[in-house]
Amino acid sequence: MNTSSNDHWRFENNRPDGKVAVMLDNNLWDWLYCQRTTIHLPTELPANRFALYIPREVEIEHRAIPEHKADLRRFIDATIEACEIETIAYI
Repeated sequence: MNTSSNDHWRFENNRPDGKVAVMLDNNLWDWLYCQRTTIHLPTELPANRFALYIPREVEIEHRAIPEHKADLRRFIDATIEACEIETIAYI
């Protein structure tokens, strides 16, 4: 197993911890935000069973959300933290 400092940039589908790796696309955030009263991502994809990732491009787009959509940005920040979502370098 490679333990270099670049490990956090790797997306592993066959994880030794048995978690299911899931890559989240930027388009998902608007939908999740609209569905936030009925779908709670940390409940649907719990961190003990799923490893969630976003590519660097999604993180950049998230940081560029305009101020008039501050609620969406806070929602994304909270979801990233609650789900322990990691940023990786590629899709």
